[in-house]
Amino acid sequence: MRHLLSNRDRTFSYARVGASEEVPALLVPQGTFGCLLWDSAGDWSIEQREALVSHLIQSGCRTLACGGHDCEVWHDLADETLAFLNATQWRTAEQEVMTTWHTEETAQEVVFFVTTTAEVEEPSFGEYLILEVGPAPHFAGELTDALKRYGGEASDTAAD
Repeated sequence: MRHLLSNRDRTFSYARVGASEEVPALLVPQGTFGCLLWDSAGDWSIEQREALVSHLIQSGCRTLACGGHDCEVWHDLADETLAFLNATQWRTAEQEVMTTWHTEETAQEVVFFVTTTAEVEEPSFGEYLILEVGPAPHFAGELTDALKRYGGEASDTAAD
């Protein structure tokens, strides 16, 4: 996980997961966080996607914006995971998750949404993970450019 930007009391970090075997070792922000999941390849199976979504939610993700390839599938799997967790575990209001998908939107548009709109009222959090799913960091440069455009200074690059 690499720090990209601090902007209006929020911190944005970038990570990329290239294969599902990497999911258990994926570093995520401590506590609650928001996540922009961008699928740059569209080549993961349903089971692989379920494992990643479950890992994010159980690690503290409270806002999940899905973009890129098959973003509706990612979104639906997140909602199914939440329904399962709500049915099998006691969950508090602080554990609710807002999910969105962004079909046919550019990376710039999804970053704009996440940086300006995607917030939950309670509890508030300041950590955001920009997670690229795919074999190579195709989205990193475009993401950094979008973050610079919508405010703040990038403190690092998003390369692997």
